[in-house]
Amino acid sequence: MSYRHLISDDRVVIATLLQEHRNQSYIASRIGVNRSAISRELARNKTRDKPVQIPLPKRPTILDKDCRHARGSGLAQDKYEAGENYCSAVREVHLANRFYEPRSAQRAATTRRLNANQSRLRLAYQSGDWLEQYVRHRLLKNEWSPEQIAGGLRRNYGIVLHWQTIYDYIDLCSNKTDKKQLQKHLRRGGRPYRHHGTNERIKARQKALPPIQSRDAVIEQRTRLGDFEGDTIVGLDTKDRIATHVDRTSGECLLGLVLGYDARKIADDTAKRLKQYAQSGLPIRTVTYDRGTEFAEYERLRNNAAIAVYFADAYTPSQRGSNENLNSLVRQYYPKRFDFKTITPRQLKVVETKLNNRPRKRYNFRTPIQQRYYVQARQLAGFVALRDRM
Repeated sequence: MSYRHLISDDRVVIATLLQEHRNQSYIASRIGVNRSAISRELARNKTRDKPVQIPLPKRPTILDKDCRHARGSGLAQDKYEAGENYCSAVREVHLANRFYEPRSAQRAATTRRLNANQSRLRLAYQSGDWLEQYVRHRLLKNEWSPEQIAGGLRRNYGIVLHWQTIYDYIDLCSNKTDKKQLQKHLRRGGRPYRHHGTNERIKARQKALPPIQSRDAVIEQRTRLGDFEGDTIVGLDTKDRIATHVDRTSGECLLGLVLGYDARKIADDTAKRLKQYAQSGLPIRTVTYDRGTEFAEYERLRNNAAIAVYFADAYTPSQRGSNENLNSLVRQYYPKRFDFKTITPRQLKVVETKLNNRPRKRYNFRTPIQQRYYVQARQLAGFVALRDRM
């Protein structure tokens, strides 16, 4: 059983079950922890030693009587008063027998954890050790930033101290005058950063993306090969993706595995895959993506693969219907929350081959490979109609 810290709700359950005179093993099974965790909790956070348990008062016999047939005799009033007195007596016994209070236990545990964390700090306020003197000297006298101080400690003394720890040291100063003096020597005087114009830059960059409306009309007609739609499929780890590309005319797909992706890696991997596809004598003209951040390095793809890149409108997956359909087909083999680290490029190539050799109703039950040959034959013959009727 894995270890976990008790929370406030767990302590309420412990207190309730103790009032029911449950043993520690039963309480541990109800909460889902080891019995020793309950034993430690009671030893550390109890409000007092366990007293001699006072038995509950005996239930009055009048509470078992039916007073509905004795109206006017005052028996119902006596029963009511007896019930109130009995509940009050039971409550007093429970309070007398209680030695564990959930609120007090939660406060004690929180205080103990904070004190333990403070005692383990390498940079503690008013400790007077060499590290504190070094940090204060570099900050107050040399005007070094916390990041520069941390870098100097690592380079010159081999001491690993994160720069955020220095900021925390300043924020936790109990002396307000000293805290203001330390903040005064920070780059921004202790004020939080404000990223002016970030949203405007993002909007300007999104606006500068080549829009789907600027594509040639022939792409909309699906009368030529080499016009692709692209996207990525997310795995269990969001940094692992399957890059999917599909030809708008033939439906032929290209799948690529990208583990630990970034925009640059996506662009380079896509350019490599499209070049390999073009080496077989097939055209590569355009690619249309959505506006996801994984395609931010589209200019790198455009320059390396010598193809035009376009972006669909935001929240409009219907403009890339062929690719959305392909993604649903790939999900048949790799459903959501599938760990892409467990598959290999060879296994993904097998899935790609299966999809490219699967008959499609929209192509008169020709496979994407057969549809590509069919389109090429029609183009050589001078026809533009791509979907004949049965």
